[in-house]
Amino acid sequence: MSNIYYDPFIALQHQKSRQVERSVSPQPSAGRGCALIRADTNEHIPINKTVFRLGKSRESNDYVIGDNLYVGRNHAQLIMENANVFFVDNNSTNKSFVNGNQAQPHVKILLHHQDRITLANLNFIFVNN
Repeated sequence: MSNIYYDPFIALQHQKSRQVERSVSPQPSAGRGCALIRADTNEHIPINKTVFRLGKSRESNDYVIGDNLYVGRNHAQLIMENANVFFVDNNSTNKSFVNGNQAQPHVKILLHHQDRITLANLNFIFVNN
């Protein structure tokens, strides 16, 4: 039998420090620090809803793109699920692209920090800090 000394005070301190670590380092969540950066204006667009819509229509979008002839009325959306953010093209006439790859209509594409999103001919960078 080995001589292992158990000190309840040290054990309690260790347990408390692990609790502090957990409370200081929360798990990342969708929406925390998520944004789009519009390439032509360098505008910072916070993604602040579970479903964030992009397009020309003022009535139905969270970010209205009124200065581009090629972006559709309801072009696309970003969807937050758990700790993930997805891009979805809404069957737009002039298409959407993620990192140069055409997005298929109504198919969710998982986004990562610094992914390039193109709506018709308008470019954005997705940031997730």
